[in-house]
Amino acid sequence: LTRLQQIHREAQFYWDFIWVENSNGFHNWDEAHRVLDKAEALINEGMGVLDSV
Repeated sequence: LTRLQQIHREAQFYWDFIWVENSNGFHNWDEAHRVLDKAEALINEGMGVLDSV
């Protein structure tokens, strides 16, 4: 459960960064995709943890 909470917190940070930061994320699509790809990788990791339970 602790690892899932860490994954959620970090993925949520990346997601929030894109929507509230309003410069690098919003106006730079390459950076936005890079950051959201990190969030997606974390989500996939979390789903893998859940599948193994």
